[in-house]
Amino acid sequence: MKDRPLTRLCAYAISVAVSFTFTIPVGAAIETGTLLTGKAGMGDWTNDAAGVRRKITVQDLPPPSSNILAINRARVVDRPANAQPQVPPGFKIELYASGFRDPRFLLTAPNGDIFVVESRANRIKALRDSKGSGKPNFIETFAEHGLNKPFGIAFYPPGDEPQFLYVANTDGVIRFPYRNGDLKARGPAQHRFALECVRQGRGRKPRADLRV
Repeated sequence: MKDRPLTRLCAYAISVAVSFTFTIPVGAAIETGTLLTGKAGMGDWTNDAAGVRRKITVQDLPPPSSNILAINRARVVDRPANAQPQVPPGFKIELYASGFRDPRFLLTAPNGDIFVVESRANRIKALRDSKGSGKPNFIETFAEHGLNKPFGIAFYPPGDEPQFLYVANTDGVIRFPYRNGDLKARGPAQHRFALECVRQGRGRKPRADLRV
């Protein structure tokens, strides 16, 4: 019973990580507030800009069993020179840090440090701008042991003095002891929940079980 609030917290971290996306439109010339419909609504990132909306109806979707869109695979490419996300008038955006491997999730600590989850590298980094220059002058590896393709993190308990950093691994949930201002985990990973793949009977599909 005492772990029930933590279960809800970790589930929230996982759902946030799954829904988190980031796109960098290049040369988008779509007017703010434009509503794209039909084939235009099914367009790609080149038509994205702040305020652009898309309306996709059932009639716009490919027919059942069609693989028209299924073979449209994504490719990772370098950011073109001078490419910037499109922001509303009056806002400005600048590159804060780069060089991460498959960054999946960002989280700001109570003291302003920024934590970056590098899923493929099995690593969590902490960034700190102590000079207020808009660029981090400290980039430390907070944790790199006990991670398995992490994709979500959350401080607990909420507030200015969290005691742990919870991490949603692909196969379970762990936590690291944390105090506000830590750039490195002050202890090893503590396992909270684990997903186990159980195969019952010959030829049956595996089942994922939650172990506390």
